Amino acid sequence: MTRRLLLILTCFSLVSGCGFHLRGNVDIPDSLKSIAVSGGDPDLVDDLEDALESAGVNVTDTEDKSAAVLVFTQTEFEREVRTTNADGLATSYQLNYRVGYDVLSSSGDELQINQRIVQKRILEYDPLLQLQAEEEADFLREDMREEIVLQILRRLSRI
Repeated sequence: MTRRLLLILTCFSLVSGCGFHLRGNVDIPDSLKSIAVSGGDPDLVDDLEDALESAGVNVTDTEDKSAAVLVFTQTEFEREVRTTNADGLATSYQLNYRVGYDVLSSSGDELQINQRIVQKRILEYDPLLQLQAEEEADFLREDMREEIVLQILRRLSRI
């Protein structure tokens, strides 16, 4: 019992000493406590709005002049053939998710302009398992979207 306790305490001290910490909410500055999100992929907008609300931000519609505005200028998801087999069939794809956005204050000042985020993932593909590959592509797209939302939140916290 004592050995087990000592082992657990040692593990906790090692993990805390290496800088590891759980992902928590991001602190959004007071100037962005009310924000509107416009444009972009509807799934991305929904995920971002949910994350903003979880961070204590009041998400409003774009008509609200008292809110800062995050405007998506680009949302693009593409699948490029990465490798092919001897028959010329694709065996892997590179998935690219590109997002561009601007953040304007309620008074129209430019807070963050021409922000770009790119997420890339590799999708191994077996032509005989097409349904499975489509499900994996959807999972990877969702994963990339979640990472983009986290990056946007981190960037907003630095305004």
